[in-house]
Amino acid sequence: MAIADLIAPEIADLPDPQEDEYGNVLEAHVSLRRGTEIQGNCRVGAYSSINGATIYPRTTIGRYCSIARGAAIGAPDHPLDCLGTSLALTKAKAVLQLKETFLGSDVWVGANVVVLGGVSVGHGAVIGAGAVVTKNVEPYAVIVGVPARLVRHRFPPEIVADLLALRWWELDHDVVDALPHDDVKECIHVLKVIRRDGVLPA
Repeated sequence: MAIADLIAPEIADLPDPQEDEYGNVLEAHVSLRRGTEIQGNCRVGAYSSINGATIYPRTTIGRYCSIARGAAIGAPDHPLDCLGTSLALTKAKAVLQLKETFLGSDVWVGANVVVLGGVSVGHGAVIGAGAVVTKNVEPYAVIVGVPARLVRHRFPPEIVADLLALRWWELDHDVVDALPHDDVKECIHVLKVIRRDGVLPA
């Protein structure tokens, strides 16, 4: 899954995000609750909320994501073929694998989830509390367990296809907020009109 598939273009009304001293880039309206640790070279999309989770280096998180307390996103593999696995050992630290990790937009990560480094999680996916995610996750999948397994999809395939094509998370927040969230089919209808005509339907 390419980064372009997971992070949408800039929302028109957002200021340009600034890179901090650790190489992190946070778009506007990101909520970082107490205990959150973002370790460097990460990007977090607008309107995402991280509540006391650890975000490891080289992780990209889309827009409108919800990450619960105790989650670890992009957890690296410690070397197994060195004398020791401790990062206090210089050569062990040198071969630590920091892989790029991606969460799409509208991803909900439950408490104490571990997403291993190098994994891509598709837009709209839900990861149940305590899951350990060791491989890529399809868009709008609901996964649970250790290791995480698919239990269902949030919507039927045709609705998933529409949502992925319409990419609602790219729109201005006021437009998204005005959608009839409890009626996904009506949301899709409205979003199609917006994408076609550039305006809200009358």
